[in-house]
Amino acid sequence: MSTFRARSGEQWRTDIVGATSNGNRLCGRVSKGGMFWLAEIPSLEAATQGMTEDDAYAMVKDMLETLVNIPGFSVSVSPRGNGAFDVTSAGLDPLDLVRSE
Repeated sequence: MSTFRARSGEQWRTDIVGATSNGNRLCGRVSKGGMFWLAEIPSLEAATQGMTEDDAYAMVKDMLETLVNIPGFSVSVSPRGNGAFDVTSAGLDPLDLVRSE
């Protein structure tokens, strides 16, 4: 299950691709809450969860790639320790958003 602030598909694509391309990154945090691990990306007001910490990172990847929904776009989720993680992307430049419309 993922939760996030309501926005259009175009707004999601612009926010995620712009924040993760050209050396930029999104920062998030993961924490254990009951039976699940919660992964949050505050700058996007988005969250998802997994049964394990690694599962939560995989869910972040899936959530962001699904929201962007452009062939060739992928993200990498890199744990930094102490519950923090970074998200970067490969294979898509923000200008590709204009070309995909």
